[in-house]
Amino acid sequence: MLRLKYNIKEFVVVVIVGLFIYCAYIYNVANNSTYKYAIELWNYGKEIFHLMYPLFFTIPFCWVLFHEKSGGYWKNVFNRTELRTYIRKRIFIAAFFSATAMLIISIGSLLFAYLIVQPTVSDYEPIMTYSFYGAFQINHPVLYALILSCWRSILAVLFTVLGIGVTMISNNIFIAMTGAFVYSIVENFITAILQVPQLSICTSFYPNRLTNTVITFPKLMVGPAIMVIAIILIYIYYCKKVKSTVLD
Repeated sequence: MLRLKYNIKEFVVVVIVGLFIYCAYIYNVANNSTYKYAIELWNYGKEIFHLMYPLFFTIPFCWVLFHEKSGGYWKNVFNRTELRTYIRKRIFIAAFFSATAMLIISIGSLLFAYLIVQPTVSDYEPIMTYSFYGAFQINHPVLYALILSCWRSILAVLFTVLGIGVTMISNNIFIAMTGAFVYSIVENFITAILQVPQLSICTSFYPNRLTNTVITFPKLMVGPAIMVIAIILIYIYYCKKVKSTVLD
């Protein structure tokens, strides 16, 4: 039976901190910029959250696992149940809380943009018109936000699983806690240098960063697909090289 209490405290912290940062920046944008639609506030008020969310969905869930591993707890687990089964359960629990936290943060900030703050209305043509599915965003903003929120939950799960993978193979707490975040920075930098930012997982999280002329659905899948490959390689390496040393 899965023990959801494993990460309940971390889940609450992620939701509170994530909502505060997202909503605070939306409020700042609303008071210092001119936008026509509330969905624009939600889209363009995510700058800091967009940068930091890989940390939000790795550090809280990887911290305990790292100390369990380094403190020898996994050796005791191995005496009671198969270590692979235990780790799978922990990954599933962390992934569940990550997806749920992202949904709450994303939808909660949307409600904040619509119900609490109001954009400074102007007659200019919205920048979103030239964004990925810009007309759909303007005509069906809530539906668009819900779809994107669900997609972002999947990306949050990928970062959580990647973070746990790095934690499993690393004996350095700094690398374990920041590995997924560094991956997002390096991946975004490389795609920018290669002049293919539309393939970055950062673009998958925030499609409005580029115009609709360079973004398609298949291109939005490339970044997450590469991350899945990285995750698989990490777990293969753990199973082949690291697992035995953990139990020694």
